[in-house]
Amino acid sequence: MKQLKVKIIKKDNISDSCFKLSLKSDYLKKTAKPGQFVSVKCSDTTSPLLKRPFGIHKVTSHGIELLIKKAGKATQLLSQKKEGDEIIVLGPLGQGFEIEHKKNDILLVAGGYGVVPLYFLADQIIKKNKGAKIKVFIGGKTKNDIFCAEDFKKLKAELYFSTNDGSYGHKGFVTSVLMKEIVKLEPKNCVIYACGPNPLLMAISDISKEEKIKAQVSMEEYLACGIGVCMGCAIETTQGKKLVCKDGPVFNAEEILWKIPENLNKAIDQRINL
Repeated sequence: MKQLKVKIIKKDNISDSCFKLSLKSDYLKKTAKPGQFVSVKCSDTTSPLLKRPFGIHKVTSHGIELLIKKAGKATQLLSQKKEGDEIIVLGPLGQGFEIEHKKNDILLVAGGYGVVPLYFLADQIIKKNKGAKIKVFIGGKTKNDIFCAEDFKKLKAELYFSTNDGSYGHKGFVTSVLMKEIVKLEPKNCVIYACGPNPLLMAISDISKEEKIKAQVSMEEYLACGIGVCMGCAIETTQGKKLVCKDGPVFNAEEILWKIPENLNKAIDQRINL
């Protein structure tokens, strides 16, 4: 982990709400692992004071690429940066995905913006496991929440889409599509990697347990300091409290002691409805 001043060598506006930044850094290119993140100073002033965390989307020949969704003042300010500008970046941070070299059926599940770290992971799996067959399941509320389809197509991955309103792909939840494919596979040859909102990850944890398929989930929590000092991202696990920013963001699904929201108190079949 280092704090670096890096140059923006390319900026692409993906949509009105999403953009990519390519950052030049030999250090990040050599040290970043799938599932890790960086903390970025989004402005040249003290407002906002804290850096913002962003998952590493790709490693490029020059450094890394970030896929960023405009979600508040900090990301709006960052979106105004131009090619050639320099920004302060701290990273790489956190614990990433552990690649299962003996598993050939790779199931990547993303909820909306959760797709960000999964491309980097897919790229590394292909390089390290030539026999891997990658299936990517991307879900969102509407078609505007579907990202990175073209990137995954370049990796020759099989793609499955779902949206809550049916505007793109299957109408319904992404786990419904996932379950239809899982029944065709041998569980011992499968591994699930997932990133997205906690309700989705809870459902993946349930599927993992019921189908006896190992799963790793990248948790989404508010990360203030990003280095384990503020303790603001603590979660309950089977081994006690852990910090998403330092011990994660990637955890084995069976580790997490999920907190079920009050509006989900009634018995819900997570595998079907999320």
